[in-house]
Amino acid sequence: MRTRWLAALDAALPQKDWAALLLCAVAALSSTYLSGLSFPEQNNLWHIPVVLDFAGSAEGPHDLYNRSFVNFVSAFWLPFRLIATDRNVESLFVMLQLLGNMLLGLTIYAYLRGVTGNIRASALVSSAFCFCYGLWGLTRLGYSEIFVTYATHTQFGILLCLAALLLLVLQRTIGSAIVLALGLAVNAFMALWTAAACGLFLLARERRVLTRTQWTFFGLFGLLSLPMLIWMARSGSSSGKIPLEYFDTYLGGHVYALDYPQAALQMFALGLSAGLAVFQEGEGHAPTRHLGIAMLCCMLVLAIGAAMPYVNPPPLFLLLHPLRFASIVEILSAICAGVLLVRHVAGSSAPLPILAAFAAAAGFMLKVPLVSILGFCCLLSLSSPAFRRAGLALSLLSVASLLFPDRSAEISLKGALAFDLVAVTLGAVLLRFDSLSRQDALLLSTVAVLGAASAVPAGPAVLVAVLCALPAMLIVQWPAAPRWTAGALLLNMVALVWLLLGLRHDPSRLVLIAPGVMVLAGAALLSRQTWLQNFPYRKYAVVMPLAALIVAGFGKGAGAHYWVSRTPEQRDFLAAENWARANTPQGSVFLPVEQEDAGFALFSRRPVWWDRSMGAAVMWYPAFHDVWACRRDAVRAARKAGRMGDLARDANIDFVIARSRHADFTGFETAFENGRFTILRRVLPRTDMPVCAEPHI
Repeated sequence: MRTRWLAALDAALPQKDWAALLLCAVAALSSTYLSGLSFPEQNNLWHIPVVLDFAGSAEGPHDLYNRSFVNFVSAFWLPFRLIATDRNVESLFVMLQLLGNMLLGLTIYAYLRGVTGNIRASALVSSAFCFCYGLWGLTRLGYSEIFVTYATHTQFGILLCLAALLLLVLQRTIGSAIVLALGLAVNAFMALWTAAACGLFLLARERRVLTRTQWTFFGLFGLLSLPMLIWMARSGSSSGKIPLEYFDTYLGGHVYALDYPQAALQMFALGLSAGLAVFQEGEGHAPTRHLGIAMLCCMLVLAIGAAMPYVNPPPLFLLLHPLRFASIVEILSAICAGVLLVRHVAGSSAPLPILAAFAAAAGFMLKVPLVSILGFCCLLSLSSPAFRRAGLALSLLSVASLLFPDRSAEISLKGALAFDLVAVTLGAVLLRFDSLSRQDALLLSTVAVLGAASAVPAGPAVLVAVLCALPAMLIVQWPAAPRWTAGALLLNMVALVWLLLGLRHDPSRLVLIAPGVMVLAGAALLSRQTWLQNFPYRKYAVVMPLAALIVAGFGKGAGAHYWVSRTPEQRDFLAAENWARANTPQGSVFLPVEQEDAGFALFSRRPVWWDRSMGAAVMWYPAFHDVWACRRDAVRAARKAGRMGDLARDANIDFVIARSRHADFTGFETAFENGRFTILRRVLPRTDMPVCAEPHI
């Protein structure tokens, strides 16, 4: 019976490309349901007016903001505009979200399969990465859109750019140029930065300028991109008409790397260590070597983009969103970790390289770049002295980044779940080894400390844990005297105990983190037991966490009927929008007095006087800046003085949306109210000189 069960499990693991692709697609869908489906969400505020053509429709809204979308340059939404209606727009966006995440998972598999040639391991690692990003979320540097919880054309642009780089790595020049031209039609900014990386890659690979391959690539890319380039040139005025203040206040996260010094340093250390580790690993194997070169070229492009706003005047290049290119760097770094993991698991029995490659991959799930940098640099330490010194320098750089401020996202219980998943998977890997050296144990304990610290709210316990782990991070890459290794190992043990003690008043988090710590400790001890060497289920233990995640994802999806789930507040807000659409005249102007970036116009189909998200229109229609900035300043001043009612009257606002009734809204009466929102109707006569009126353009 046991033999039959094992044979069935072995047959179920992917051994053909179609089975591997199916597993990756299922994992991507499951991870999407685990994160949840959202609509409308974030960038959908700008996608929906384009898809439903608000300005060109009979109902509108027809205000200056919505008319500006005629200059929105992306061919991605044009086909969907032909079929989108109010009734099917939600289904359309849900379909695009699922498709985008699935294709991104398949793109990662294509990289691992194309570079390593290993189907089974590539499928398992790629499927696991789908859940890594599901737990990771947005990145602070550039606000990347990868494995998102909403439909966005940028994600499709990212995967097309990644596909173009892969085809170049595999020496498919014509296919790469065609795919990159498609990427330009989807997201021009991302494709132009990727084209720069492709040019550097071709130059580094061929070590000559103006070769036939380079002419073929850029000639075909330029020819196919010409219609989009003409559209871009005709669609708007020069960005030089946009004040620098707009970039500082609205687009800072897309433009200025030094606004996020810790994230910037860790991003560069991550990308460089990944590129160098894969490059040195690929000696004698062209695809692996080329992947390392591509990674390093992308890092150079990101460095140029990050430096440009500080050395170049604002007119042109600031609109290219240089830090958005970090999306490409992040996924390529994860792909590098996956390639190293697949190669070492398939071809090496030594514990340290496998554990280092696993650490490089685990950092993405743990949301701790330091763990990935540690893994990459540890692999560099096993190479030549030059690579070893480079790895140590990058480790020191990443450690130094902790001295800079960090806009950390709030730690959630998902971080503790991620730590447990990493611990279980790593524990299963450990059981394949007969014994572990002290250096192996030091690397293992460092991953455990940094991973556990990532799941604990900031405080003294986290500070002590990180300070204990940092010496080990360096010692594990540059083996010192045995007493130093033993001392660093002891420090890590103290840090783990300190973290657990720090959670004694947080039972829910303690219950999640403690099992992971015990699993790692138990696996390290049990790896020395001879009776485990013939344990029949050992090699399948690595697959179990992935299977559990897939089941959990579809289980959560079933709870939401595999559809968009809204909170009670979101349902009340939608009810207010629907009431406004059915009971107010077309063209009525609304002002949300407490909600920013709420997108009230999306379902009410009524113009909103001011919303912070409307500032994005300045990028494709610079003339809108004066109106948006005037209204922004007026709202700020009114809120500070507590005179939003006066502003509503002076600006000829027809309806005000509030969370509760406000006594200072003289001249307005309640028209609609539910559990969380109230809509007030203007009863005063309109003024002849409204504040911040729209120009007649």
